[in-house]
Amino acid sequence: MLEMLGHGPDETINIQIEQINQVTARYGVANLLTHPEPELSARRPWRDAYQEVISEMVGRDDLWIALPREISAWWRSRSEKIEQAWDL
Repeated sequence: MLEMLGHGPDETINIQIEQINQVTARYGVANLLTHPEPELSARRPWRDAYQEVISEMVGRDDLWIALPREISAWWRSRSEKIEQAWDL
């Protein structure tokens, strides 16, 4: 999407990191999605940009890097605990 808005790979790295910082500062969930089609993220400059964003995030200790199923399990566990607390 950022490419369609006229941004190049290097600029996109900075935009994505800043957006992730804004989301996490508000305790939100950031979802990083790529499309590996040859005309999209599979091109080397864009693949390298994606890898750089991932490397930046993995190097941080203030983030929980999780698969969607792990987030779902966390929410389900949280809901169960709340329900149990109300049943006291």
